[in-house]
Amino acid sequence: MDYRLNTSSQADIAQHLAQCDAQFIPPLSQRVELDAYATKLWERAERHEAWEDGRLIGLLAVYCNDAQHQRAFITSVSVLAEHVGRGIARDLLARCIEQAQNAQFTEVVLEVANDNLPALRLYQSAGFSLLSDLSPTYMLRLEVASSGV
Repeated sequence: MDYRLNTSSQADIAQHLAQCDAQFIPPLSQRVELDAYATKLWERAERHEAWEDGRLIGLLAVYCNDAQHQRAFITSVSVLAEHVGRGIARDLLARCIEQAQNAQFTEVVLEVANDNLPALRLYQSAGFSLLSDLSPTYMLRLEVASSGV
């Protein structure tokens, strides 16, 4: 396993998102056009990546552009189905939280479907708590100073 920051190409991201599409709740392609989203992530997001045998198997994309509010926003977390359960998402999340702390951000927020139980368990185990119920999603928040990851 090789963890990297911002080394993926737009094509790597697009391929990864297409392979993970059905794992998102609801599928990511029902909410965004995958190629356009991959381009946006490549151009604007910090990307924490997990690689194995030259293949992007895990991706966490975060926007660290709200310095005024000292808030980072995780926009996407995905791991290829055959690699789920290996702790990859947790490792990527920990790296993201560490990045936010190093950048002097005070919180990390994200939005997750309220019926995505595996993701909710991951975020809760990392210390995220409910910020608001936007049914059918939750906005979760982590104060990075008190992070337990």
